[in-house]
Amino acid sequence: MGDKKMIYEIQERLIVREKMPQDEIEYSKARGYIEVISMQEWQKRVGDFLIEEIRDFERIDCSKIIEGIDYLWGSFMIPTKNDVHKRRVFFFIIEKKKVTFIEHEEFVAHILAQIAKVKVWKKPCIESFLYTFLEALIDKDYIYLYEFENKLRKVEDSIVNGGSPNFNHKMMAFRKEIATWHHYYLQLLEIGRKLKENESEFFEEDGMRLFELFNERVINLQGNTKFLREYAIQIREVYQTQVDIKQNKIMEILTIMTTLFLPLTLITGWYGMNFEYMPELKWEYGYPTMILGSIIVVMICMKWFKKKKLL
Repeated sequence: MGDKKMIYEIQERLIVREKMPQDEIEYSKARGYIEVISMQEWQKRVGDFLIEEIRDFERIDCSKIIEGIDYLWGSFMIPTKNDVHKRRVFFFIIEKKKVTFIEHEEFVAHILAQIAKVKVWKKPCIESFLYTFLEALIDKDYIYLYEFENKLRKVEDSIVNGGSPNFNHKMMAFRKEIATWHHYYLQLLEIGRKLKENESEFFEEDGMRLFELFNERVINLQGNTKFLREYAIQIREVYQTQVDIKQNKIMEILTIMTTLFLPLTLITGWYGMNFEYMPELKWEYGYPTMILGSIIVVMICMKWFKKKKLL
């Protein structure tokens, strides 16, 4: 993002401003301002309060909100859809009539541009903006989680229809992704609750209802991730059941084959004793007779197994 800076004023919609108002009267009459700056710009502001924890984006390890003396600050770490190893990270600072975002990409800038293009507020204020922004973060998550459920259904269908290659590898990746989104929604819920508590009295009472609506949406999304986690466990159980059935089938076949040729083993052991007075030892037709007898024994056993529906 470099040293690029963006400023919006909250009116019926977000209006682009060239710079923040220098006049305190003008500032106090405004409904609020939104600012997007880079880390370099943030570090240049020697005259402003500098929150020590806001140093670099590598320090962001979760989404959180922390209360200061006369401000709220925190960070967002948002998983990227279809690749949870990539994260969108940025800091934010909420003052009485101003929200500042600090980012190194243009993720927030893109969201604000979309809000400015389509959103119109009946009661423009900081609370309305924050609710709109938070909603934008989860706007397409319902669709994504539904598509994720379809992926799990396809894996389940492939198991029932004959097997799924690399099943363990796929399910491990699915479980990690589900856990990532579940923890992300837990953190969003904590941010929403902190805003709703309004301990610093930053927000008007009417705005508390908006944060409550946001919390309800996050709770629903979190419930979806719980369902997906349980569904993944069920698919794992279905896979294990199929493996057990295949193993049982193999053992059944081996048992039948062993039982089928058990009489031949008895005959082989019997005539392998080679006692001196065994009449078949010197009989001219002894060998072919034993072959024929063995075939007849096997056929009788096979007929019996078929009758018992074991073959």
